[in-house]
Amino acid sequence: MLAQTLSTTPSLSVVLTSTPFLEESDLDRLFSSDRPLLIYCTAQWCGPCIAFEPYIDRLAQEYSGRVRVVKLDTDSQPELVKRLQVRSIPSVMVFSEGQRVESLVGLTSYPKLCDLVDRAVRQEAKAG
Repeated sequence: MLAQTLSTTPSLSVVLTSTPFLEESDLDRLFSSDRPLLIYCTAQWCGPCIAFEPYIDRLAQEYSGRVRVVKLDTDSQPELVKRLQVRSIPSVMVFSEGQRVESLVGLTSYPKLCDLVDRAVRQEAKAG
């Protein structure tokens, strides 16, 4: 079951994140979804990941109903890290019908993140 958890912001205050964390048992179901899947690969100790997290939460809200957004805690899900071939964090992977269609490693601006997701949504619309 997708888990919601506490997240630490750069100021080290603890807030409830609205974006669920990915569990291995959910991946195949999410891959077969009728909309793109964005997986944000992160870790609690990763400063850049923490700084980027508000963008992911905002994107999840703004694209609700069009894109499924989940976070992958790379420390707690090593089998998923291996299966998805995560090489660095923070990273974003966008999947359509189980195939990776977009990816990003490192930090970027919010508009560039939206452009990446918009390309995936357009691809999904053309395919569907």
